[in-house]
Amino acid sequence: MEAFSKKDLSTVSNYLSDDFKHYSRAIGDTATSKQAWLDSLAVLNKYSNLTFENFDMYPGMTPQTETENIDVRVYMTIKADASNGSKVSVFYYGLWDFNDAGKIYEVKEFYDATEFKRLVTAAAPK
Repeated sequence: MEAFSKKDLSTVSNYLSDDFKHYSRAIGDTATSKQAWLDSLAVLNKYSNLTFENFDMYPGMTPQTETENIDVRVYMTIKADASNGSKVSVFYYGLWDFNDAGKIYEVKEFYDATEFKRLVTAAAPK
């Protein structure tokens, strides 16, 4: 999360598999490649003081056997300041799936996309 906070996408990229896929909270906003997702993260440059608060991770579970696996459930509050001084704060829940090499190969994220869009729109520079 430190790499995200610092907007260090080169380091973030090292944690992702080459066949990475990202399923966004927005309908039709799925990044089908690692580079496409990294490119979409350019929006982070519009914000300062990017923090991830109340960051918790829990093991995933295989539904068929009800046993833990190497996937991770992630919960946090994402906060940032927009360039016009507005504050953005959104609760995030994500499923991060890992491959046998320990790289993230798939992310599915969930949060209030309507609230996020409202906050981002309100925070957009005029």
